[in-house]
Amino acid sequence: MPTISPTQTDRPIAVEAAADAGPMPTTPTRPTLPPTTPLSSPPPALSKLVTILGLRLPTSDPADWPRARKRRIITVLTACNVLPGFCSTVYLPGVPSVRDDLHTSDVLVNLTLSLFILFNGVGPIFFSAASDTMRRRKPVYLFALALFSAASLACYFAESVGVLIALRCLQSVGASAALSIAAGSVSDMFYLSERGAAVGAVSAGSAVGALTGPVLGGVMTQAIGWRATFLLSAGLGAALFFAQLLAVPESYRFASIWGPMQPSPPVPTSPDTAGSEELSGAASERTDSAPPPAGKALEAVPDDFRRSTTDAVETGGPEQSGPSNPLKKIAETFKVLTLDYVCLCAVAGSFPFAIMFTFESLIPSIYEGTFGLSALITGFSFISGGFCNLVASFASGRSSDYFLRVARQKRARAAATAVAAEGCTATPLSPPQPENLPEDRITPFSLACGFAIIPAGALLFGISAGSGLSLAVCIVGFGLLCFGFMDSVVCSTTYMVDALAPLGLAASGTAVWQLARNLLACVLSFAAVPWKNAVGMRWLGVLAAAVSVASASGMLLLKLRGARMRARQGVAKGG
Repeated sequence: MPTISPTQTDRPIAVEAAADAGPMPTTPTRPTLPPTTPLSSPPPALSKLVTILGLRLPTSDPADWPRARKRRIITVLTACNVLPGFCSTVYLPGVPSVRDDLHTSDVLVNLTLSLFILFNGVGPIFFSAASDTMRRRKPVYLFALALFSAASLACYFAESVGVLIALRCLQSVGASAALSIAAGSVSDMFYLSERGAAVGAVSAGSAVGALTGPVLGGVMTQAIGWRATFLLSAGLGAALFFAQLLAVPESYRFASIWGPMQPSPPVPTSPDTAGSEELSGAASERTDSAPPPAGKALEAVPDDFRRSTTDAVETGGPEQSGPSNPLKKIAETFKVLTLDYVCLCAVAGSFPFAIMFTFESLIPSIYEGTFGLSALITGFSFISGGFCNLVASFASGRSSDYFLRVARQKRARAAATAVAAEGCTATPLSPPQPENLPEDRITPFSLACGFAIIPAGALLFGISAGSGLSLAVCIVGFGLLCFGFMDSVVCSTTYMVDALAPLGLAASGTAVWQLARNLLACVLSFAAVPWKNAVGMRWLGVLAAAVSVASASGMLLLKLRGARMRARQGVAKGG
């Protein structure tokens, strides 16, 4: 028997022998691998703890798990993705009360909002590195939820604004885990043709959080006090911790064991095959906590921080060796900044979010001071923004796919016309295949949001709030800001994914973009109070409208010049 290193504790003999024997024969479905005894087992007490926590690697391909199990996991992940939007808004109606109770200034209270959004962008980079270094998803979820719950409970007892700021940062980091690794969990379990609906369901959690947070926050602040919102957050985090613990098995998928992810589920060739597939799924349901199948193939790790939902859509490629040090993985993430089209998209796509969050952080003090609203009514006023977020998430996604299809069809017709012009009379074996250009994701709808909808929202809100004209106009203006912000998220994310997938850097690009937008939102929201006091809300609205137009101009430049930028840096077309 060969000598096994201490790091090879998860490698069973069966897979070791299979790796040495050569490739396995191809079958319609990947069979469930039976549990085997590891070559080097952990101490009995630790082994029992690992089993109880459900941290064993899967013994069957997560892509072939029963649909009921996948739906259960997606439900929990969607609930986890509620936390960032919920916790950043449930606290908003109580901001004036926090200022009065802690005897502090608007600037320092605003810092509890600004740093929350900043650390919500910092956390995903570290969590993604930890997940791929350990080759586990579940421990990261559990650690993050435990951190979130503990920090939320500690916020309830904070007696100074400095302590509250520090605890809000920890709370934000704990809430960000779903942002960083939920896409990896989805890519573990769903074939390429199934991922759209799964990603949509998980992403809807953030909009639900932003919609329900301020309403519940307003009710609780009015009835009990602002500290009660942190008890609610702690309870929600504890419930999600136990949901993850009991309902979500470890899903990390090794392409080197089960092969690259296929575009769609395999079709049984006979009733017998279908029956065996169901039995295989049932067997995997019974062996969640069994020792993981891993052999020499487990030495491979993904070529990026994770196989994100869109990284493998085009290729479904095999895993490649990469650094096992989390710090090296973090350093690799930032290498996308050497690509000029990534920098342009990150900067131009960050301003709509920063503008929306800046105005959002000012709403509690404006609505109380200018319109005399209570915390309860202020909370309900945020419904317009949450509703517009939901509408824009669906409208922007559909318009993006529509304009992408239109552009592809136009290029296909142009290619066919060019072939006919060359005098080719024979019928080709297959029609010309049009290119899939990432710049097609920058749609007229998205440009209209940047050039018109966001500026209109900023002007309506700024002028009305600055002059005390109408609360209804403020609510409408903020709704337009939220609509335009969500469209920019869809536009920037899809562009990053399509442009960077051929380089295997889609996950890195989206992570860096998220950090950039949250950093900008932190800076602008922190400076918003001094700016408002210096120039007034009306001029602040004018400034926000001008910045939105400049940002949209950057996206227009990317649409017109992006293909040349990518070609100059070695990528002629997107994935």
